[in-house]
Amino acid sequence: MAGGVLDEGRAEALNQAEHMSDGQTIYVPSKEEAIQEGQEAETDGLININTASKEDLMTLPGIGEAKADMILQYREEHGAFSSIDGLMEIQGIKEGVFNKIKNRIKV
Repeated sequence: MAGGVLDEGRAEALNQAEHMSDGQTIYVPSKEEAIQEGQEAETDGLININTASKEDLMTLPGIGEAKADMILQYREEHGAFSSIDGLMEIQGIKEGVFNKIKNRIKV
């Protein structure tokens, strides 16, 4: 409905099955950004909680399928996390779980 992805946009970065809400902003990275982001992930080894898939989130200690789903739902409803501490807004992720993953995640 928005007219499609520009030539320089990376369409495969979009979750086309995601439900949208009125006023929600969708950011489409450029192909260059996607390459740089991929290189960054390879060098720092951290999982970006704003872009990680359910499967990636489930690789974190203490994050199973249910918590990964809650993280994805939170992102859908509230947008991107501004800091890693935002994960503690999610039911089931308190200090214990957060302390296990805080050195393995980024925004």
